[in-house]
Formats: sequence, structure tokens, C-alpha cells
Amino acid sequence: MRSVGILTHCTVNYGAVLQAYALQKTITEMGNYAKIIDYRHQPRKAIDSSVSRRLKNMIWHGLIKQILAGTKRRSRTEEFRKKHLSFSDNNYLDMESLYASPPDFDIYLTGSDQVWNPNIIHRDPSYLLTFALSQKLRMSYAASFGVSRIHQNMSEFY
Repeated sequence: MRSVGILTHCTVNYGAVLQAYALQKTITEMGNYAKIIDYRHQPRKAIDSSVSRRLKNMIWHGLIKQILAGTKRRSRTEEFRKKHLSFSDNNYLDMESLYASPPDFDIYLTGSDQVWNPNIIHRDPSYLLTFALSQKLRMSYAASFGVSRIHQNMSEFY
């Protein structure tokens, strides 16, 4: 049985949690031992975004999304996460802790959805699985950028 570490956006969001659950369940049903890498990505300041885009993001994430999510929805989603998802032993609150003591798996898998979206990860190479040892197998599943174009100054990063 191979161990698979899944790196995904597993925030308090129904869609993100359900896709993480489905991916983990499928990998487990294929005869593997699967865990979600408990990485709490903290978005860095959006240096490449325009002022208007940053303002829209602040309003959306800081105000509107909080109102729409509500405490009841948030607690139900968190309850589902705790009950149905299996996380890595360590939790990583930032990129530095992930790189300093990376989780050990046979296979590293990133995905699904917008794990490479430059407006979400803000140059965090973790979702490119660069923290994993080079001899380990690294794969992606249904990973996307979520944007139609990558800004020229981001092309070298990707």
C-alpha cells in the first residue's frame, strides 16, 4: 500500500471540502493510504494585482464572503472536515514550516480545482510540490489556474 499526501485548498468552503473528500476517498478505494496535507495557506500580499483588484479581493474576502458564509455554515463545514477527512499528523501554518519539516509520503498529489491560481497562491510554490524530496513521485489531479492568462511576470514562476 502506497501513502499519498494530497495538497489542496481545503478551506471552510463546501466545494473545496467536498472535492477534497471525493479525491481522498477515491485514492483510498484504489488501495492507497491517503491523507490531506494540513497546510493552512496564508495568502501573501497580491503584489502583481492592480489596486482595484486588491480592493475587490479585500471587500469580497474580508466582508461579503464572511457574511455569506455565516457561523452556522462554517461550523457545519468544519464538522464535516473533522468527521470525514483524514489529515497529516502535522499541520503547517505557513510555507516555512512546510519546507522545514515536510510530511513523508510515497506520492504527493496536488489538486484539484484552482490550486495553481496566481490570485490565490500568490507565488507560493508549495502547490507545485517543490517541498517534496526530488526522488518522490509528484502528480497533479485536475489542477487548474482558474484564469485565462498568466501575467508575463508569473510565467517564469510557473
